[in-house]
Amino acid sequence: CILRRVVSADGRSRAYCNPTPKPGQLLKQIGEQIVDIHAQHAQQSLLRTSTQQSLLDGFGKHDKELKAVAEAARDWQALREQQKSLLGGVENVASRIDFLRYQLNEIDQLEIGEDTLNNLDTEHRRIANGARMIESCELALRAIAESPNNARQLVSDAITAVRNIVEFDSQLESIAQALDQALINIEEASRELTHFQQTLEVDPARLEQLERRLQALQDLARKHHCKPQDLPAKYQALADELDSLSNREERISEVEEKLERALGSYRDKALKLHKKRLKAAQALSEEVTERIQELGITHGQFSAALEHRIDKQPGDLGTDDVLSLIHI
Repeated sequence: CILRRVVSADGRSRAYCNPTPKPGQLLKQIGEQIVDIHAQHAQQSLLRTSTQQSLLDGFGKHDKELKAVAEAARDWQALREQQKSLLGGVENVASRIDFLRYQLNEIDQLEIGEDTLNNLDTEHRRIANGARMIESCELALRAIAESPNNARQLVSDAITAVRNIVEFDSQLESIAQALDQALINIEEASRELTHFQQTLEVDPARLEQLERRLQALQDLARKHHCKPQDLPAKYQALADELDSLSNREERISEVEEKLERALGSYRDKALKLHKKRLKAAQALSEEVTERIQELGITHGQFSAALEHRIDKQPGDLGTDDVLSLIHI
């Protein structure tokens, strides 16, 4: 791990961890973990409370308890964020609820479903192009079945001609069958096209009604800053927000109950860690005191003291403040 700080000619500086730019404060935290100075001021890192606590936990082998405390702290912090989110963000809840109901009612009046826009667009195209479609259907029907040399008659004549000679060569049977199928397809197409033509209409009043509704959808989508096809999703988002705000008090109460339970769970785990730290602090104090006195400092004494702060906000390291003292 390579830590470096680059200072430019204008006095600005940038910090890096390996090749990646990092905030200076983060580099300081990393440096404290991987670098210690063995020189005149080597003892300075021992003056940091975090270092003293880390040494005590390492001596007491508190990994399991620390993990449990950290998990409980994260649970509490997640619930705390939920509580903040519910308590903030909307200054006037009643006014927001009224506005959401107005917006939902506005969308309701247009009776928008998932396929509404596609259906309206399809119907609009049919009516707007009704006259052209009717004319084209008539041309197709004349070509298929109504004109003197229509397709049905021509294929029928071809079938008669082939059937007259099929007895002379059996290979013609497959051709005759293909022509038979073609005639069936032509007759089916003629029936379907006739039925389709009967459904077509030129209705100026309906066309105007459709254009007004499509324009209303366009205007509403513009108002909500979305595409017309996204209005159902917008409606659902507004409905979800309304439901959230309508049940806000109930959800706040529910989160507060969970928060209280999470705090109790955290404090229980932090207390277990505190008790183990007390035992470890006693053992560490005795062992370090013994080592000091072996160095010829007969009155030297080391003590690791703990302050159990139950009012401390939940964090990964528990509720203890560690203070190590050396008496000479």
